[in-house]
Amino acid sequence: MRTHLFSIHVIAPKHCALFVSALLWLSMSCRAELPIYWLSAVTLDRSGNALQYVCQETVHTLSIYHKQRSKGFKYQGAQTLQFFADCVQLDSAGRAQGDVLAEVQLPDGGGHYLLIFAPVSETTQRSKVLVIPDSWEAFPAGTCRFLNLSAYNLALKLEGEVRTVPAQDYADVKGAQASKAHQQAVMVSLPVAGKPRRVFEGLLHFGRTQRMLYIVYPKEGRRDGRVKFIGIPQSLPQR
Repeated sequence: MRTHLFSIHVIAPKHCALFVSALLWLSMSCRAELPIYWLSAVTLDRSGNALQYVCQETVHTLSIYHKQRSKGFKYQGAQTLQFFADCVQLDSAGRAQGDVLAEVQLPDGGGHYLLIFAPVSETTQRSKVLVIPDSWEAFPAGTCRFLNLSAYNLALKLEGEVRTVPAQDYADVKGAQASKAHQQAVMVSLPVAGKPRRVFEGLLHFGRTQRMLYIVYPKEGRRDGRVKFIGIPQSLPQR
């Protein structure tokens, strides 16, 4: 006697609608399980760029700028987010076909993040992308965040107190710990071999309704501790 490894089930017509509804519900449930990200972006390049990305089978355009955050956008999809040049085409499965200019692996579980685009070289449009936490809870108003993208530690002297921002890391300083809105600051790059180089000296503002991101990153082709330095303010969103 032969044992059948599979069997065919015939669905009665009156059950077809229920079966189709179940499939649609399952498809929607799978899509709803994709993490949701709230993102904005900034570029370390001086020129603005318009990139395209795909979210839920729709092509969107993202304009990014130097020293200014992009408009915030919602993304729901795969953790690997790709950015393309103009004129992206979608294939029959809704996948993007085009020249990938940047790719980023987003953290698990969704959330609020800032994407920092850094050009790979001066001769290409391609960029590498750094992702840092960016919710107002993780990076609240009244805080200065010092992001050190250089290969050297950064010494930060703030109102007489000295702290270190490690290479490829960041540190947050809350203004609530101080007694005044403006504080005297000095930042010094500390190359492993060579003389320390002063990056900044002046007053930093701590506002109750504003947060400030300071980015320190290396100058192209320099290994002597020389860096570039930009500041990007952001006010609390209007309610």
